Amino acid sequence: HAYMDLKPYICTFEDCETPAILYASCHDWFQHEIDKHRKSWYCRHCKQAFDAAGDFRKHLTDSHSLRQPCMLFFIDKNRDVECPLCREKLSGFYPLRKHLGRHLQELVTFALPQETKAGK
Repeated sequence: HAYMDLKPYICTFEDCETPAILYASCHDWFQHEIDKHRKSWYCRHCKQAFDAAGDFRKHLTDSHSLRQPCMLFFIDKNRDVECPLCREKLSGFYPLRKHLGRHLQELVTFALPQETKAGK
């Protein structure tokens, strides 16, 4: 629970309208990034990107004859992403949340003052 006090999570997008907000939980931070910034859908079959979930659903239905349960699976799991800090490629948003969240935790921990050793 120490990270909740430190609030290590901050939006990683340069054009964020609320760049100074610090998030106490990984969930709140990443929900912000998904809601405000990470809204793109990619069809691996056609190599085509969509900015709106509805357009992506229509594409999957019209071009690939996929039914609703399959579409939701593809929408949630079909987002290859790159870490904005180390550029590692990750296979979806949830692996990114864990990976990037760890970077942010390391950064806030690094910024904490170190205790001086006795006798120095």
